[in-house]
Amino acid sequence: MRRSVWRLLVGWVIAILMSGLILGPGNGLTRPAWAAVTQIKESVGQVLCRSQHSLPDAAGHTWQVILFKQSPCAPGVAAEPSLLYLRLAGLPGAAEVAHPAPLILTTSTGQVFNAPDVFWEDAPASTIGQYDLKAFAADLPAEPLRLTIPLIDQETVELTIPRPVVQEWQTVIRQQAS
Repeated sequence: MRRSVWRLLVGWVIAILMSGLILGPGNGLTRPAWAAVTQIKESVGQVLCRSQHSLPDAAGHTWQVILFKQSPCAPGVAAEPSLLYLRLAGLPGAAEVAHPAPLILTTSTGQVFNAPDVFWEDAPASTIGQYDLKAFAADLPAEPLRLTIPLIDQETVELTIPRPVVQEWQTVIRQQAS
């Protein structure tokens, strides 16, 4: 009796694992899930809109990529954001971000944007960089981007930002506080 229960249990586990392999994310039947734009009321008169993703670099290290904007939401206040930042956070030990060095954003057509380092004096961790995109945010095209992150010892690491993420960023940039 115990043997037949054990075989049944093993059979179910194998069936579940096989269905996961067959119906998994790499089969072409499913699409990757993209995060939704979130809007959070920070305080009276201030709203924070953000887009957050985990993306791998060429070496396979995962980076948290967070675009966020803080906007006034009081009646009669212009919708111009008071800040628009891109925060990149690598896992500890993966890479140390160089400060103060700009982030380089390159479009698929070769257009280059330089984003100044916000943490040039005091980064919360050596694997975190934060960059100001406000000066050129309106000019970012809806196409994939390549981010070149400056690392210590004159090295860099590159992240590819897929088109759906860039389009989501544009939603954050255009979104008005409600």
